[in-house]
This record gives sequence, C-alpha cells and structure tokens, in this order.
Amino acid sequence: MKRFAAAIILAGLGLILSPGAQATPVVYGDFAGANVTFQMVMENGSPAPAFGPPVISGDMLSFSPLDFSSFASNGSAETVTSTLTSVLSANPGNFLEKLTIVETGSYELTGQGGAETSANINGTLILPGVFFGMLDVSPKSTYSLVSDTQGNWTSSIEVDFTGMQLTQVMMSLQNNLQTTSALGTSAFIQKNSIQITHTPEPSSLILGGIGLLGLAVYGRNRRNS
Repeated sequence: MKRFAAAIILAGLGLILSPGAQATPVVYGDFAGANVTFQMVMENGSPAPAFGPPVISGDMLSFSPLDFSSFASNGSAETVTSTLTSVLSANPGNFLEKLTIVETGSYELTGQGGAETSANINGTLILPGVFFGMLDVSPKSTYSLVSDTQGNWTSSIEVDFTGMQLTQVMMSLQNNLQTTSALGTSAFIQKNSIQITHTPEPSSLILGGIGLLGLAVYGRNRRNS
C-alpha cells in the first residue's frame, strides 16, 4: 500500500505542483493516526520548504512553521509559495468522511502609504478527481495600509466525503504569501500553524446499517405476502 501511495504522489507531482515550485521536494514520511494514515507527506517550496516537519495527534497532522513568511520594504515585493502533498488512507475498517484544514497567522504593515503596501494570503486544496477549492480567509485575504496596520488571520476549508465510501485520496495543499511595499513602508505576513484533521466514517457501521435496512425490507415483504 505504501509503495502504491508513493507511486501516486510521484506521478502526480508534475501535474499539481505550481510551475514556480521546482525545488527538490522534502519528504517527511508517513504519519499513522488512530483511524487514518497520512502517507508520503511531502513538501515542495519556493524559495525553500516552509511548512517544516509535522507531528500527529489522534487524526490531526499539525505543522508549526519556523519561518513561513513574506517580507517586503522600500519598494520591494516577495512571494513565498509551498505545496504540501500526501495520500490520505483510511485505516482498515474505515472510510474517509471529512477533511478539515485550519491555518492561523499574523501580519504587520508599517509606514505611511496606501494600497501599494499590502500583504496577501491565498491557498488551494486539490483532491484530484474529487475536489478543488480555495481556502476561506478571515477576516479577509488582503491587507493594506489603506485601512490595516497589524492583526491576525485564519484560513480554513472543509471537504465532506460522507456517502462516497472512499478509502484513499490524494491531497495537494498549495499555499502562497505575498507582500508588496512602497518607499518608506514595509509589509510582513506569516503562518503560525497549520492543522489538517481527518474524521473517519466506520465502515462497519455503514455495513451494519445496510444489513438492518435489508432485514426491514425482508420483514415488510413477508408481512405483505
């Protein structure tokens, strides 16, 4: 199974990694949770890997980046991007049910200026053949000196697999931080945490429910006859 998962990821990297992210991928390995395994967790970042090695607790894979940030000052601009890939595999006796991703971070803008000094966050979740969507950023995805100086932000996304009876899916999480600045100003934005949580659907309960439904139909047919 692990060799199969690795083959899927390596075959898909050329399709789902952004064109600008061509650095050598960093492989963090497999992380087995209580009900799901994150197989072949891998990162490809530009200019360098930014997520850092994860830890797992229960069915939550957590990242605490040391330097996933973008900084610009005095007319400069910077874009930092990184893509995380993995194969999510339900442990025996389970189906995949729900995938939730939550990220937190902060920003700071200094100086006197307008929209030309800004900080932006955006992210995309790709589950090939299953789902494609942008992360929702709160309170907003772009901050500028027009109305902002410093604060915190949160981005999140949730995918519900209920009823699909999936046992394995490939995941690609693409993250971008961008800053721009005018002369005499600066912009800074960073990610503080990333949590990827999976909730399993016990297949035994589904099969049991199907069995009970069959008995109910059988009983009703006998009474009608």
